[in-house]
Amino acid sequence: MTNKNTITAIVIGLMLITAGFLAITSKKSPKVEKPLVTNFEECKNAGYPVMESYPEQCRDAEGNLFVQIVEDKTVDNTEDVPTPVSYDKEFNKPITFKINNQATFSGNITITLKEINDSRCKPDVQCIWAGELSALFSVLFPTINPAQDVRLGTTNNKSVTMHGYTFTLQSGTEDTVTIIVSPKTATTISQCYVGGCSAEVCSDQKDVASNCIYKEEFMCYKTAKCEIQKTGQCGWTETSALSMCLKNASSRIAGGYITGHVTLSPLCPVEPCKPNPEAYTSREVVVYTSDKVTVKERIHLDSQGNYNVAIGPGSYFVQIVPAGIGPGEKKSATVKSFETTTVNFDIDTGIR
Repeated sequence: MTNKNTITAIVIGLMLITAGFLAITSKKSPKVEKPLVTNFEECKNAGYPVMESYPEQCRDAEGNLFVQIVEDKTVDNTEDVPTPVSYDKEFNKPITFKINNQATFSGNITITLKEINDSRCKPDVQCIWAGELSALFSVLFPTINPAQDVRLGTTNNKSVTMHGYTFTLQSGTEDTVTIIVSPKTATTISQCYVGGCSAEVCSDQKDVASNCIYKEEFMCYKTAKCEIQKTGQCGWTETSALSMCLKNASSRIAGGYITGHVTLSPLCPVEPCKPNPEAYTSREVVVYTSDKVTVKERIHLDSQGNYNVAIGPGSYFVQIVPAGIGPGEKKSATVKSFETTTVNFDIDTGIR
């Protein structure tokens, strides 16, 4: 009987102990898991340690490292205030700009500071990259429209040359930048030349090539003067007539081209012989209107006997002057917008 009582007491005791353990366990708080971390901000907000560096860095419990994203600081003055303008600035001397400051140099080149971006590493801060300061300028050149953008930087593009002018960044802060503008000097250019497929280019280089596309404004340069400007660069001299022509060019009907090759023969009494380029360049291509009398255009052949005339749409007659034996044939040519009409000539020079 005693043994039964003992066993019963032991069983009851074990049951009480088990029940107490279960009661205590059930009162414990459930396990709280850390949220999923995918970037620096989430890592920081989750309470993981943030390292003192620039940019700041955070490492989670899994050992993953997240770096703070630092955007370039753009200094932008949006206040509605007058734009300071400085006139007659000197070339080859430092000039300091603030946002929206504008400077005009001799020769009518105008420069405006549009923005400053500064992503450089701050002093006494450990950085992953050094960053740079860059400045964006808008430059209006005397013979080029519209204005062109020029970006200078402390690391990339410290110096940029465009249309004969060199722009060099000297120094910069979050609020100001200092640059030097240097032009080609007039002494480096002795003569200007007309080039391009439609004779629309004025430069200091001979035989400059361009894409053979027709623009009505090219016709305006037929009577314009290509010469050295006050800036020391070659350009079309601006006149009221040229300005008005360019202004009205967009309203006129687009034209096309008359192109061709002239073969001269014989070139000497006994052939073969080496052709003299002047045999070609001394001859003109004359384009008449449909009445065969009124001269519409006239240009010289090149040294190979080729020619290319940009002209408005219509019916024309083409003649080579001087031709050779006789007055020379007037060949018909019909020009349509954006199309090229080819008219070739075989000329008997009369050399025997």
